[in-house]
Parts: sequence; structure tokens; C-alpha cells
Amino acid sequence: MISVACLLLRFVEFSIKALGGMLEPAVIEVPADTRFKIEIENEGSDPVEFESTELHIEKVLAGGAKSYVVINGLKPGTYTFFDDFHPNTGKVQIVVK
Repeated sequence: MISVACLLLRFVEFSIKALGGMLEPAVIEVPADTRFKIEIENEGSDPVEFESTELHIEKVLAGGAKSYVVINGLKPGTYTFFDDFHPNTGKVQIVVK
């Protein structure tokens, strides 16, 4: 039997890879009002700063490090995450529908 608390902790998971100033994939589609987790893996040797000013989320990863952020559901729209060390090339659009 699964408890209600256990069901509430479930979420959709996505993976992002950082390498050479790029974040892949460039677009992630997420259902509105759905809790989700983004796993970030820095495959390079330089640090990355995974950040969204709109969502007030910031995560710094050393070279070779892995981490994650959990977002508790968003309203429909497009939200941008970027690598603050490579702001022109390291971007991910979170499209919430």
C-alpha cells in the first residue's frame, strides 16, 4: 500500500547536461502545476552556475559534479535557466503548458 505522503513526493524528472558552455537539451516541456525535478550534470572540467532569475533558483556545480533542483509546479509560460558563466550560449527554456 502506498501512503498519500509518498504519492505527494512523486514528481516528473528531467536531465540537463552542461559541457563547453552549452546546456542540453535547449528546451524542456513540462505540464502546468506539476512538481518536477531537473538533474544537472556538469560533464566538463570548468564550473557552471545553473540559474533562473525568474524562479530565484541558483545552483553552482564544479567540473564533473551532479546536482538537482525540484520545482513545485509552475503556471503556463516559458521560464529560462542559464549558465551564468556562459550566459550567451548556456540556456534552457522550460516551456510549461
